[in-house]
Amino acid sequence: MTVLKRIHAAIITPTPRSVTATTGVWWGVSIAIPILYGVMALHDGFSAERIVQDDARQYLFWMQRFQNPELFSNDLIADYFQSVTPLGYTFLYRMGTWVGLEPFTFNKLLPLGLGIITTGYFFWTVMAMVPLPGTAFLASLLLNQTLWMKDDLVSATPRAFIYPLFVAFIYYWIQFDLKASPHSPSALSRAPLSSTQNWTAWRSLILGAGAIALLGLFYPQYVLVAGGVVVLSLVRWSQNTLMITRSKTQWVRVSLYLIVIAAVIAFYGLTASAYDPVVTVSQAKAMPEFWPGGRNFFFSENLWWFYGVGDRSGFLHVGLVRPATLALGVFLPLMLWRSPHHPVLQHCQPSLSLLLKLLVSASGLFILAHLLLFRLHLPSRYTDHSLRIIMAIAAALVITSFLEWLVRPRSPSRPMGYIWGRMGLAILLSVIVVIYPVFVEGFPLTKYKQGHSPKLYDFFRQQPVDTLVASVAEDVNNIPVFAQRSILIGREYAIPYHLGFYDEFHERAVDVLRAQYSADPEVAIAVIQRYGIDYWMLDENAYEPDYLEDHWTRQYLDDFDIQPKESPGAAMQQGIAACTVVTQHRLMVLETDCLVEVLRE
Repeated sequence: MTVLKRIHAAIITPTPRSVTATTGVWWGVSIAIPILYGVMALHDGFSAERIVQDDARQYLFWMQRFQNPELFSNDLIADYFQSVTPLGYTFLYRMGTWVGLEPFTFNKLLPLGLGIITTGYFFWTVMAMVPLPGTAFLASLLLNQTLWMKDDLVSATPRAFIYPLFVAFIYYWIQFDLKASPHSPSALSRAPLSSTQNWTAWRSLILGAGAIALLGLFYPQYVLVAGGVVVLSLVRWSQNTLMITRSKTQWVRVSLYLIVIAAVIAFYGLTASAYDPVVTVSQAKAMPEFWPGGRNFFFSENLWWFYGVGDRSGFLHVGLVRPATLALGVFLPLMLWRSPHHPVLQHCQPSLSLLLKLLVSASGLFILAHLLLFRLHLPSRYTDHSLRIIMAIAAALVITSFLEWLVRPRSPSRPMGYIWGRMGLAILLSVIVVIYPVFVEGFPLTKYKQGHSPKLYDFFRQQPVDTLVASVAEDVNNIPVFAQRSILIGREYAIPYHLGFYDEFHERAVDVLRAQYSADPEVAIAVIQRYGIDYWMLDENAYEPDYLEDHWTRQYLDDFDIQPKESPGAAMQQGIAACTVVTQHRLMVLETDCLVEVLRE
């Protein structure tokens, strides 16, 4: 029984928010989690040559210009992705090249650091909400599990920076409350801050504003979620009535944050893109790219999928139940309502209400993004990341409460088998929560892609820097990454949100298909000469009747006036034997000057 009492006391005994021996140990164990997961990801990233993270290809290939400005000259794809890459993200990678880290190496190293920073802030954020270090550890564990079961963090693309920067904003927001009004952080005093409070409180205020500014430089859409939380902080629930705060300190803080947020919004709102306009809803609905089978599948006739779990359109998204233990967080509101005096829940601080504000803010922007589609980009981006933070804390509270119930000291009349049975169940539950990733195939999810055609990459890399390659083969996506040469089209870069870019990309895709499959040699010659194509890369099965049936280019077939199945024979096939200069696996590279000569014969 003594052991049970000690375990029970460890679960429910609050700990000072300052660093103590107990909190230091729990914080250290929490930091060990992203280090472990990050090292596992590093092992994947450096396990072979020519490996790149899937989504990072879009953001990083053009950054090779940092080391060689002559690369990708007059390249539509490179220029577009450079234009849509956030300024802070670009500057960070440029700094990496200054210290000798080329973009793809830096990209593999960043997730480990981002995970550590996120966890460090998150642990102390939870401690401020619920001063139970075991619960803070559980929340940090669950957040890390969900982050490394999806490739947001490991991609080290702009969305990866949401977590360290947004969690830092929440942390400093709560710290200001605690420093400015330590006895009642839920409602700041109307009196001005004392001299002893000034430095620590205002330092938190400035650092929080800085976190929002950085968030705007890395992932500007999420500044709107922070803005919603800031505005909602002016509203409080008192005597069954919603009231607007009258605290001058609170209004000063909100004003400062809103100034920073407005500056970020104004900067991006007033900066015209060379690739505008943004696609409208009516235009998108008319494009196969946005429907099932398209590159950017968004719309669906299934309303539950569209508004509920769709990757780009849904409120919940599939990642909400990875790990499945996150789903336990849905029971927290019920527990707070039915058992507010539970030994664990009674330690919840007023700052826990920030989770509700975050949920309301994210939900409001989700609705607004649907109403203003696609001017606020994708609706799911506002709830997906927020819910991971909310559910990690909520699930940690639910699990802690259940563990407390299992090890709660019982009446001596209870059989020892009953008591130790509960103890065993508590241990089993704890072990399952901790080792959950062992049961997840492919954990951590890195989505690293390996280039399987080194012979081709080396060949292209030996060609002039202005070489242009055309192909509909999947491996063409890797040529800008591993060969540092321009391509005419590629699935990875077929992003249809800015029509100033995508209209031309679409036209290129249709032209490539016509040239590759037309029986008229003049069609192929015209396309080669129009774009100045130097090499044409073909799959060896490119002329099989069913090649395009499950191919990414099928979204362009409505505008393609020649169906490969019905084609009497493509003219380009005549040049395969004479003009192939290099082959590997199922890929053949044709030299276009030779191809034009053969087609003219």
